[in-house]
Amino acid sequence: YQQNVIEGPPPFPMVGSSIPRRQRLGLCDCWNYPHTCLHVAFCLPVVAAKNYHATRVSSFWPGCILASLGTYCMFSPLYCFGVIIYAMFMGRVQDELGLPRPCWLTCAATVLCLPCEVGRQSLEIDQEAGAVIRCCCTVKYSVVGRVEGKG
Repeated sequence: YQQNVIEGPPPFPMVGSSIPRRQRLGLCDCWNYPHTCLHVAFCLPVVAAKNYHATRVSSFWPGCILASLGTYCMFSPLYCFGVIIYAMFMGRVQDELGLPRPCWLTCAATVLCLPCEVGRQSLEIDQEAGAVIRCCCTVKYSVVGRVEGKG
């Protein structure tokens, strides 16, 4: 995933609030995108790390390690720490996308459906980057009316 999607060629574009926004997606909208659902179901820390990398919140590998720790905390007595780790990073991603929201809402989304929240953010980032990521780690970019593929 990191080699095909993040590093490229071409490298995955950075996104941010300077790019015109499309419609904001809902928490469960990722169910309409089976490729994203599969990536999130089986590779959640990797998809979260892509989100952190694309919004300049963290570089890919440190974000992946932190997301992995947060994911494994979800199934332990350290559950609250996992929620806090994810909520902090997801809040920063939302800020970078120009879509800040209250901390309590980010925490609630993390507690209620972490994979849906990571998938929703991934889809919003992919929309801004003009990317369509499919299984198994292939990316197509929309570039001024034409589509370029890699993977």
